[in-house]
Amino acid sequence: MIAGQKVKVGAWEWTEWPTFLTPTDAWLKAYGDRHGGRGIDNYHQERERRIALEQHEPLMYGWEQPPVAVVRALLEGSYQPGGFGVSQAPAGWRQMRPANDVVMLGGNGSGKSDIQAKFGVATLMGGPKREWRAFSQNEATSIRYIQTPAFKYLPHGLRGIKKRGITTKISFSEATGFSESIFILPNHGAALFPTYKSYEQDRKSVEGGEADIATWDEEAPADMLRTLRFRVHKKGGFLLGGFTPVGGYTETVGEYIEAGTILEVIPARLVVWDWNLRTWSWGDWLLPPDQELVKGCPRGHVPLVIQSGAGNGRRFGVTLPTMFNPYTNVEAIVDSTAIGAERRGAPQSIQGEKLAFALERLWGWPTKLAKKAFPNFGQMHIVSPDRIPPLNTLTIWMWADPHGDRNWFMNWTGVDVEGTKWTFAEWPDGDVGEWALPGNKADGKIGPAQSAGGGRAFDDYKRLILEIEGWHPGGEGLWVRGEKAWKVFDRQMDPRPAGTDVPSNKDARTYLDYMLDPVTDHLGKKTAPGLDFRAGVDCGIEEGKGWINNWINEGWDPHQPITPMNKPRWYISERCVNTLWALRTYTGVDGLKGACKDPIDCLKGLSKSGIRHVPAGMLGSVGRGHSY
Repeated sequence: MIAGQKVKVGAWEWTEWPTFLTPTDAWLKAYGDRHGGRGIDNYHQERERRIALEQHEPLMYGWEQPPVAVVRALLEGSYQPGGFGVSQAPAGWRQMRPANDVVMLGGNGSGKSDIQAKFGVATLMGGPKREWRAFSQNEATSIRYIQTPAFKYLPHGLRGIKKRGITTKISFSEATGFSESIFILPNHGAALFPTYKSYEQDRKSVEGGEADIATWDEEAPADMLRTLRFRVHKKGGFLLGGFTPVGGYTETVGEYIEAGTILEVIPARLVVWDWNLRTWSWGDWLLPPDQELVKGCPRGHVPLVIQSGAGNGRRFGVTLPTMFNPYTNVEAIVDSTAIGAERRGAPQSIQGEKLAFALERLWGWPTKLAKKAFPNFGQMHIVSPDRIPPLNTLTIWMWADPHGDRNWFMNWTGVDVEGTKWTFAEWPDGDVGEWALPGNKADGKIGPAQSAGGGRAFDDYKRLILEIEGWHPGGEGLWVRGEKAWKVFDRQMDPRPAGTDVPSNKDARTYLDYMLDPVTDHLGKKTAPGLDFRAGVDCGIEEGKGWINNWINEGWDPHQPITPMNKPRWYISERCVNTLWALRTYTGVDGLKGACKDPIDCLKGLSKSGIRHVPAGMLGSVGRGHSY
């Protein structure tokens, strides 16, 4: 079915629409026998009228999946356990105050982002000068999953306005979203669409101003939400998150469900719709009715509402089962869980990964914590660029992680005279793009920076590195060191590519050989120096975690306050956004295929090699930097 498409059945043309039955010839005959031809005419007109209202004014007339009523009740302070499913609330429990912090734990295709957009626009329309901040993973996900439905929910009369007066601004296109990632309504309400990337680059961006509603999707940084809560709750607003627990849940979602109280549960069954009456009922069991599926729930049931142990009783999680969204292909998602065939009969026992997969994909219930490799890494390790000591006072070490089919990842870390380490530069950095993104694997999915710029040759990387380090082309095309250029004490390369022979016309040479060669122009004239790398130490995944954790934990006790005597000995610039994302995300579960492993490979190589401060004039370098 294609929503909005016209099909002819009988003498009438019917608009295909997910929440309204499209009649068949048999249905029309039966209906005509009871109500006559005029009855069918009336039914057809009313059906088309209601579909048109949903299309043109979805904010007011759009169909809403039933579990959203539970979210609304929580935010209004009127929620009563058992009104939707089965109450599991402690005796005497009642909602004391309206919720101000809710996460929707959605199955695949559950429509979380659409619901967030509807709540965001409704909040703005509810009064003057209101603000909605809609956070998303990156610009692409913001445009597709947040900004596009936000435009859909604007009143029809506002969608054609690009600018009115000196305040109203609603300029939107499907390709680029809202102009400058913002829109302003005639009532002076404003919606902003920041990304986690922008937050990583400027952590103070969430501290200014206050908002009436903030929405977030998937892997929102936990420290960002803590700051955002203060800004939103101070104005009496609320947070509304959306999370699909593919690959496990992290600290962010753990704050909602760990040590929580399950208040209401629902049976693990299909949903059967009656689109004539627009009602629903429980259908066949998808999971065994006589088996404990989630600890703390009756047999055959899964959580619907959970109250967090934090948040002063105002923080909740609500599962949003896929089966309640008629706008998605529920059958295909059910079949993908490998239990599709079982739903026709009495389900057999289901255990382990099969059960976890079904709970995550269909009910949005997180079954496992995605254990981060670096649990003690936090804000205390992150500094603004102006906190980095003068580079000429540091002994600078560089690590390159080359790849033949995608971009190299590179890291520059300096060590000061006291032995404190400062990671101050990376490539690709945030200006190039995200190295990895949240995805359906524990260590994320490949980001655009892994292929940005196309295939580079050895000379391209030499020029790129020289430019990053402050060199530039001078007279006659010769590269010269700039006034602010920094000197690299030692360059290391992942030992596997470092020892790889690169076939040539004459002989076989390694990556190290090619990087040492000076850059030449088409006439064979040397224009830029070569770079003297050496093969770094080899380090496996688990060993590497240990070495990086040594850096993270060195010099301080994470369970004690930060003091001059208890503080980290390693800091990383907030400009190194891809390395920061990897440190917060990496688990190692995906092994050598992990999307964010390359920034980690650079760190584990440097940490195992024992980088240190080397006073001027002291020998100790193997890779001497530049070679014409």
